[in-house]
Amino acid sequence: MNPHALRRGYANSLLGKGVNLALISKALEHSSLAVTTQYLDIDVEEVIDNLREFFFY
Repeated sequence: MNPHALRRGYANSLLGKGVNLALISKALEHSSLAVTTQYLDIDVEEVIDNLREFFFY
């Protein structure tokens, strides 16, 4: 176990609870959302589905 693994687990836990990506980025004190997304296990298809729901439903 190392600090990186703890931060990654924390970020994924927050994401799993529905916390907004921008808030996760702030909590981890990242300089950008791109850095935060590297920590998360985000499935591309899941992102596409969520965007479709947001824009078309």
